Amino acid sequence: MQRASDLIESKVYDLDGGKVVGKVDDLAFSLQTGAIHGIFVKRPLKRRSLGFVPLLSIKGFGKDTVTILSSDCVEKGVAKPKGLLTKKIMTDRGNIIGTITDVIIARRERVVVGLELSKSFWEDLKSQRKIWPLSPDFIFGDAVIAPENYHSLQPEKLVEYAKRLAPFFLQIENEEVCLLNGRDY
Repeated sequence: MQRASDLIESKVYDLDGGKVVGKVDDLAFSLQTGAIHGIFVKRPLKRRSLGFVPLLSIKGFGKDTVTILSSDCVEKGVAKPKGLLTKKIMTDRGNIIGTITDVIIARRERVVVGLELSKSFWEDLKSQRKIWPLSPDFIFGDAVIAPENYHSLQPEKLVEYAKRLAPFFLQIENEEVCLLNGRDY
């Protein structure tokens, strides 16, 4: 498993010519199922040029780089969805669970499996940050709303939980989000 923030700024190589296509700018995924839709890429030498690579064109997510099939796979003009970083996550009864600090990716399964949350600086020091699985019941707005009976999981249980969500991929309406979306191009 890997944090999405570790993926940001990684170089993107095409397998067609072995050249650097750009750097990962952001990750687009479904907030309810964790299905990764693709990555946004900052193109080198093309000022303020941002492209989108759909998941089907991504060959692999490595620890250090991302490989795509060809530089022709980079689509232009795709708008970035809303950002998720620093949003509050709360229950449907109004109890704040924490602030989203990152998302956790299962590289082999190519899916976002959870949200890393911070409650407070002191809570993080005392008991580390919590990792919460995604839920088909999430509602995204100014905050992320989760069901009241929602709870954190151990990292090793996240992939198992994500696989149980797999049948929902095509059945539910997905809210596409990005991790950052700090800049618009």
